[in-house]
Parts: sequence; structure tokens; C-alpha cells
Amino acid sequence: YVLYALTLAKKAGYSVDQKVMRKGVRSLVRNMSRIKNSTARIFALYVLSLNQKKYPYLIRNLMKDYLKGVEQDQLNSYDLALMVLTMKNYKMKKNLNKIVKLLKKKAIKVQNGRYVFWGQTYRRSNRRWNYDAVETTAWVIRALNKVNSNDSYINKAVSWILINKNGHHWKSTRDTSSVLMALSELLSKRKMKTKKLALTLNGKKLRNILFKKNGKFQTGFVFKYRNLGKILKKVNNVIRLKGLSRKDQVATNISLRYATNEQTIKNSSSGVRVKRTYYLLEKASDGSRIKYQIGRKFYRIKSGQKYLVKLEVSSNQSQYFMLEDYYPGGCEPIKDFKMYQIEGIGNRRSFDFIDYRSKRVIFFVDQLTRSKTFYYVVDAIYPGKYKVIPAMGSLMYFPNIRGNSDDFEMRVKE
Repeated sequence: YVLYALTLAKKAGYSVDQKVMRKGVRSLVRNMSRIKNSTARIFALYVLSLNQKKYPYLIRNLMKDYLKGVEQDQLNSYDLALMVLTMKNYKMKKNLNKIVKLLKKKAIKVQNGRYVFWGQTYRRSNRRWNYDAVETTAWVIRALNKVNSNDSYINKAVSWILINKNGHHWKSTRDTSSVLMALSELLSKRKMKTKKLALTLNGKKLRNILFKKNGKFQTGFVFKYRNLGKILKKVNNVIRLKGLSRKDQVATNISLRYATNEQTIKNSSSGVRVKRTYYLLEKASDGSRIKYQIGRKFYRIKSGQKYLVKLEVSSNQSQYFMLEDYYPGGCEPIKDFKMYQIEGIGNRRSFDFIDYRSKRVIFFVDQLTRSKTFYYVVDAIYPGKYKVIPAMGSLMYFPNIRGNSDDFEMRVKE
């Protein structure tokens, strides 16, 4: 990934230390045999192909082995997309059309072929980055664009990508960056004239939208309710773009953000269950050392008291899990929690990494197996009545697999 980033930076005109680049290429070649995952290995081949003067024999020999996998249909769509890009970089025409044909065969069609995508939107056994639908589809768009920028599958895939956008981004930074790369490359190859469109709501013009290839163009607008209140209807609102011709191809995405009147937020689960419990910590002297015992559950606590947060998570086996919990207002976490002797707590290292931030703590786990329990200690400082939002757990690359605890109301007394 680092060598890929440096290669892109160099291509974009940034200054990159060539000595570091050469060492990176040599290191990647040396470690090629250690890479067991097929997608990671083909990705490494792709990165080497971007540095075209380096080790062409290695890429050609390894590509022969992977072509056997193509014939036996052993490679996924992500693998095939990377192979197409690698072969194009090395001008390897033989078998290229065969791989492109197989890629199209693997396309998943939606609404009678109006949209297509590649990868998997949800599958318990394969919650991995190289099966993710958005990222895989973005790389397939790049591959098809490299072969034929007017391929009909590209427009259908772009439309699917945009209708699966979540507000102003996709479900992860990795997905978002993959999509932006794909769309940027597509726009650079497509013939595009300057276009001025009018955006209307229920027949009332909101503003003009200017599309211009060789320059800045507007990509999104935010309209606040106070400006639209007189135009919006309770139902059957109609948004139109005026100024389009029959030849124009337009893909749009609209998101709506709103607040609810809920007084409490209940726990919910979409593949992950999260339970949060607060306990008072009670001092228990043990000679020269101070120990703590887990006390009762509470919703009222005195300023200066310390309490334990217990977070219980259960899910089917999942990879790259993240658990976030916000501190109550007026409270601060105790970061040297491992120094505390607390009876009844066994293994505290149920996580691979913990990040204490200004407003929340985040636990990271590479492999979540069935259930885990997380702990941290908080110091109640400032008196007041505080509403605590739920703890939230999700898979980093599949955030739709998620869950949250109940919210909580805490009072800190003087």
C-alpha cells in the first residue's frame, strides 16, 4: 500500500525519494512468495506493473500461474480487475479479452440489468476487503475503463455505486477513496462538454449546476429547510434537472438528514450486539496496595468517584471490529487503567489497540470471535445531569454490520 501511494504521488507530480522507491520495489519482490492471499499477491503485481521498468519477468511468470486460476474460475472479481489493469500496463494482450468476458459474467445484475455490481454486499463467511461490493465494483470500473471507456457495463456500475452512497461518502474511507479514483479516471477519458443545468423542486428553480471537464465543477449542494419550507410538499415532491439532451448520461445521488423527537435510544443489532453497564468502584485496602472492588450499578454518582464501564459485545466471527463509546459530559477517562487492581476482572487485553480521544474511547480488534468484554475506568469530575449516547460497535470495512447499546442518563452530584 505504501509503495502504491508513493507511485501515485510521483505520477501526480509530487517529489518522491527515488532511493526509497527502489528499496520498496526490491522488498516487495523479495517478499512476494510470503504473500498467501491471492488478491494481495495480484495487487502486489499490479503495484510492480506501475513501476514498469522493474522485474517484468517476475510479473509475466506469475501471471501464467494466475491465468490457470482464471480457466478454473478460482479468482474473484477483485482479482480479475487487478489482472486486467496489470496486463494492460504490460501490454499483455493474450487472454485479456477472456478475463474481461469472465468479469462481465460475474457481474450481479439488479432491476433487470439496469444496475450491475461485483463483490458481495453481505456474507458472513467473507467479510473481507477483497469481497466488498463497493470497493470491488470501483476496481472493476477502472479495469473496464482501461480496456474500453464506453463499455455499457461501466454506466450501469457507476449508477449502482452512486445509489449506494451514504450521504457525502461511502461506508468506509477505503471504499470512498476507491470510488473517487475510479470516477476520476473515468472522467479523464470520457468526452465531456461544458454543461449548464437548472435544478428545480416542484417547478421552482433552486440554482444552476455547471459541469466543466477542464476545471472546477460543482459536485454537491446543501439546501436548508428554511429555504425550502415554502416549496416542499408533504408528499409527491418532484426534483428535476433541466437542460439535458437525450444523449446525456447523468447519475445523481440525494441524501436526507433529519432529527427525531426520541427521548431515549434503545439498543439495536444488525449483526452485532452491544451491552453497556456502569459500576461504582469501591476501594479495598490490601496492605500497602490499594485495590478496587466492583460495586453496584448506578445512575447517580458523587464528584470525585471513579466508576467502571463494562462493554459486552457478541457477534459471529468477524474481522476488523471497532467499538466506540463516548464519555458522559463532566467525566474523564483514566488512561492508565492497567495500573488499577480490580477484583473480578480477568483478561483486560481483549483488544488489539485502544485509542483514548477527547470525547470517546475506541477499541480495535483484528478478529472478533463470538463474544468479548471490554473495560475502562472513568473519573466523575463536574456535577450535572448528562445524557450519554449509546456505545456503538461495527466492522471497519462493513459498517452496515453494526449494533448499539441503550443510551444512559447520569447525574454527578457534588
